Amino acid sequence: MEAQLITEDQINPGDILLFTNATGESRVTTLLTHSPYYHAGIYAGHKKSIEMRVTGAILRDLRSKDGDPDFIVIPAPQGKGAAALAWARSRLKAKYDDKGILVLFFNRILMHLHLNYTAPGKYTCGEFVAAAYDSAGVKLFPDMPLSDVEPADFARYVPEGAPTVTFGHNGVPADEASATNEAVVPNETTAKGGA
Repeated sequence: MEAQLITEDQINPGDILLFTNATGESRVTTLLTHSPYYHAGIYAGHKKSIEMRVTGAILRDLRSKDGDPDFIVIPAPQGKGAAALAWARSRLKAKYDDKGILVLFFNRILMHLHLNYTAPGKYTCGEFVAAAYDSAGVKLFPDMPLSDVEPADFARYVPEGAPTVTFGHNGVPADEASATNEAVVPNETTAKGGA
């Protein structure tokens, strides 16, 4: 499915982004979860998202070549997007839970066996987004531990008929993309949604 172009006035900081149109290794997630959603992040404003990647939590330009450009927007649950985004910003440079993702996949393959595993201060992408909202007082998944949350679980919050959208593919040159995808805390103006 081809993504529709979106403008910044159609999305708010703190909204949840569910990435779709998987390519490469990301297809493994869609195959195991039987879901088109393979990655999750939080919109940070200015065409950027805060995401948990294998390199850790980063602020990423959504137009960059080294990421996922196509996503579905879930409006911030219970209007708590600003609080969830503040938590995510405070966790930039947090570590990726590489063992946690293996446990999630293992639990999917062997459905009759459930491994309980948590790594304090480390997150998978879905867990990171759910933890951000949990810290804001919104329990998105009261029926499961945060460590079990994966992108497919967010499907219950996708608005009916929500289109796949993008800010554009490869809109940022590779040299700029690497600079914008560093795990740095933005300045106060950016954090407040200013220019």
